[in-house]
Amino acid sequence: MKVLITGALGGIAQGGVIQVLEKNFELKLTDYKEPEKELKHKFIKTDIRDYLEVKKIVKEADAIVHLGAIANPSEDPFLIYSTNVMGTINLLESVRQNNIKRFIYASSIHIYGLPFNPEYLPIDEEHPLNPCTPYALSKFLSEEAGRLYTKRYDFTFISLRIGSVFLRKESYNNLKKENIRDRQEVLWNHIHPRDIGQLIKLSLLKDIKGFEAFNAVADDHTFPEISSLELIRRFFPLVKKINNKDNFLIRKEASLISIEKAKKIL
Repeated sequence: MKVLITGALGGIAQGGVIQVLEKNFELKLTDYKEPEKELKHKFIKTDIRDYLEVKKIVKEADAIVHLGAIANPSEDPFLIYSTNVMGTINLLESVRQNNIKRFIYASSIHIYGLPFNPEYLPIDEEHPLNPCTPYALSKFLSEEAGRLYTKRYDFTFISLRIGSVFLRKESYNNLKKENIRDRQEVLWNHIHPRDIGQLIKLSLLKDIKGFEAFNAVADDHTFPEISSLELIRRFFPLVKKINNKDNFLIRKEASLISIEKAKKIL
């Protein structure tokens, strides 16, 4: 399978995704800037905001892994929307015209409205979506565009709602120096790029039709010395419901963002 990866020079791609995918797929890479060193896979510089450029790079691909985005929530909203939303739509339309059937999209847990008081915990893929920043809204709109394309065309769009990415061991060590409240807004989640790579690999290989969304976080939280139920009691006392509470009793470090759907289907 020939796979085109956008955002291929970013931390997620370079931190482990490419390393995982190159074992199973023929890769072609693209980003908006030139690489600083020679890459082992074919690379094409592309601005995904340019529809004509995008049309050229998707040819001959069997699937798209769309990691390219403005990920800084404080960035200019116009740049966020033009890159994250129109860039995704440019890719979707180019993919449709070239009869490519599979699109893996890097979404975000911020689509749920973090930071906020959840309606219930742990958060699963059925939790209401409530984007409250331009970045989160861009991910929501891109997912909706993907959902529309799966309804109108014979097409698979898999959205991975990625959590807080930690690129190196030092990042985890630094967590212990942080106030636990600093991580409350992301429910103390984490994930490594290699694990994102595994989720992408499975999303490319599994027989999935139409639109599907999966939470993409580790199955534990970043402060295991404090139980999940204690975190809920201390920081989310108003949460209305705790689903599968027995799991929190058995696994005291269980994530407050559920990946049961990914476990079951992927």
